[in-house]
Amino acid sequence: MTAASNRRVLLASRPTGLPHPENFRIVEQPVPAPADGQLLLEVLYLSLDPYMRGRMDDAKSYAAPVAIGAVMEGGTVARVLASRHPGYAQGDIVLSHSGWQRYALSDGENLRKLDPAGSAAPCRESPASRTPRPRSRNGPCRRGCARRRRDGRSCSRPRRVQQPGRGRRLRACAPVPRLPCRASR
Repeated sequence: MTAASNRRVLLASRPTGLPHPENFRIVEQPVPAPADGQLLLEVLYLSLDPYMRGRMDDAKSYAAPVAIGAVMEGGTVARVLASRHPGYAQGDIVLSHSGWQRYALSDGENLRKLDPAGSAAPCRESPASRTPRPRSRNGPCRRGCARRRRDGRSCSRPRRVQQPGRGRRLRACAPVPRLPCRASR
């Protein structure tokens, strides 16, 4: 490969309360070379989710805790840099769980190829895009929505209301911000 290094974020200690920088350790290692049946992934996007805080604790949970000294877990969108796996070619974009690191080796298990046709794959199918958009009673939110709420304000600033037995719901629609896509480098 090149002389690039792989920056990894490891869990150094279990946080109490909010995580602090002291709970993590950043290490630089050489970029690994794939063996037969493996592929080298370059992480393009990392999904940071609330469940990760629970994985930092060593308590019983629906997800196994991250071991001390291990790479922090996380869903990623990655590009295949080198492949010695028959199912993947160099340049493929995949959805993976590579964690908090720049490069990762994979054996092809638990990867999903993303189709870059149409729009850039990370913009269309990143882990963050699986979050449901807020909806109003009359359908999905759209840019330029001219509807007004009961109090006369526009939909661009949704008001959260508590409905008994239904949790927090949005009363009116709100545009979902689109992040700029930097899929091509």
